[in-house]
Amino acid sequence: MLLTWNPGPYNEDQYTPEQWLEEMVFPLQAGEQPEGNRWSIGTNWNVIAEGDLVCMLRQGTHGRGIVATGVITKDPFTAPHWNKTKSGDAHYVNVAWGRAMDVNQMITLDELEQEVPGFPWNEVYGSGRIIEGDWGGARCSVGSRSTQGEGKAEGTAVRDCRA
Repeated sequence: MLLTWNPGPYNEDQYTPEQWLEEMVFPLQAGEQPEGNRWSIGTNWNVIAEGDLVCMLRQGTHGRGIVATGVITKDPFTAPHWNKTKSGDAHYVNVAWGRAMDVNQMITLDELEQEVPGFPWNEVYGSGRIIEGDWGGARCSVGSRSTQGEGKAEGTAVRDCRA
């Protein structure tokens, strides 16, 4: 399953590239979980479950690609919407992050299209998108990048992004 993060037009919403390193990559390299394990899911909340593997897809005009992997540690739940300008609740999951990389080392859309041809990588508009079909051994190989975190969610195959 894909979780998405769009840093916005100024590359600073949620995380700047520097904050991503400090708050996600470096803690995982030290064997610690980053703070804030909750992530919103816009779709498919009714088929997502604890134990599903996830890949974080960075969106936006400053570069798109996979920057982290993890495993869902709590079935989807509702809570007040993260965007304070919206009323009502949103669906969320808790994630134990296994690996993260510097945004300059992400697995790009070009690489993903080579690994998983036919998946509409340019048509992912929100978190919760499930990649279906036979991956044929395709991996979101965050672990092969030089700046990945070394932390690992216990009992998970964090290199595999299949849901």
